[in-house]
Amino acid sequence: MSSEAAFTSCKRLVALIILFAVGFIFFAAYKGQENAESVNPVTIRISSMTIKALRVEVPYRLVLTKLTTQVLFSNTGFDRNVRIEALRTHFDYKNVSISCGRVNNEITSIGGHQEMSLQIKENPKGCKNHKKLFSFLRGQSGKELARDLYQKKIKLNFNVNFVAIYDLRSGKCWRARSIGVCKDLVFKFDRHQREWIFKGDGIKACNIFIAQEDLDKLRS
Repeated sequence: MSSEAAFTSCKRLVALIILFAVGFIFFAAYKGQENAESVNPVTIRISSMTIKALRVEVPYRLVLTKLTTQVLFSNTGFDRNVRIEALRTHFDYKNVSISCGRVNNEITSIGGHQEMSLQIKENPKGCKNHKKLFSFLRGQSGKELARDLYQKKIKLNFNVNFVAIYDLRSGKCWRARSIGVCKDLVFKFDRHQREWIFKGDGIKACNIFIAQEDLDKLRS
């Protein structure tokens, strides 16, 4: 009887050891993959965003002409021209939204704060519901939007997802490991410049992480 109990205890001990070993292997594999994705990540931080030249014309037509974004490159060490590509943008007001497709932004130099411009035209290529949005803005609802903006009663969402980095010289593309989403920004009216300013602190939370291996490839 005691031998059977000892044998059972031995089997349980062996099973626990095997279970622990399998768990340790899976844990080590997971940590290794995680480290491979995030070894010395370089952060490209969007420090501020402003949509300029937003003007309301008679009859209260909202004109979106330019989005200027300042981007802070931290510890990249790039020595060549790089282009950031924004694949998706989103503009939201009440029940009407506009979702844009591929828009390219070129940055001529790297280091410190850089600016890039995103042109949003009345009929942007690759955008969904743009006819609905702009017809919505031209009518009475456009007047309501202008009034709401001026009185600072509403918030608009403008999301920009930066998902790729291009090396302009070699033509190679390196995808970022994660996508930064910027939202919940507020329209303000600049009385000095006589234009609508679209900015907010939420933009500071947008980060793009690029694996060190991709940076090494870009530098090579």
